[in-house]
Amino acid sequence: MTHALKKSVLLLALAFLASPTAAQAGTRITEEAVEAFYKQSAEIYKLPYSEYSEFMQSMMTDGFSSTIKTTVNIEGRPPITQTINDSKTSVLKNARTSYDVMRNGTVLNKVMKVAVSEDGQSANVEDYTVMNNVMMLGAGPNPAYMNGEGPCQDLLILSQEGKLQVARSECTLTMTVVQGREL
Repeated sequence: MTHALKKSVLLLALAFLASPTAAQAGTRITEEAVEAFYKQSAEIYKLPYSEYSEFMQSMMTDGFSSTIKTTVNIEGRPPITQTINDSKTSVLKNARTSYDVMRNGTVLNKVMKVAVSEDGQSANVEDYTVMNNVMMLGAGPNPAYMNGEGPCQDLLILSQEGKLQVARSECTLTMTVVQGREL
């Protein structure tokens, strides 16, 4: 896998993590607050970068961790698989590049199942995310695009300020790369 492809795959995977926005939940997490949290995700890349950056700072707990298992399909090549482990620090380090590659793409999130803890302070969420027309880095005059989709298992917590935050995310993604044209 080329360096540009590895970096593009990593950024698409990070974009999956950055999808939910910092929705208000109040004093306990509800299914409605979780649904709103994921519904707003499709618009985060359409905001000015300053708002996106502010959101990125608040949407993850300080101890945030993720594991993303990816399979990348490229025309005429065997599938490439890899596992990416990330922290809040690495996601924030790549925030600007992630924002730029996603700017013209589309994101859809569907919440499949929500299991709120008895005390209402955390929730396990199963969701399915689809991203389309994400431009790859280093594509030159004939850009390549990626589509990606897959299920995630997220652990959300309620911050002291009453906002939902992602503490952990585990995703299995399948991405398709097409050279020289939009998907």
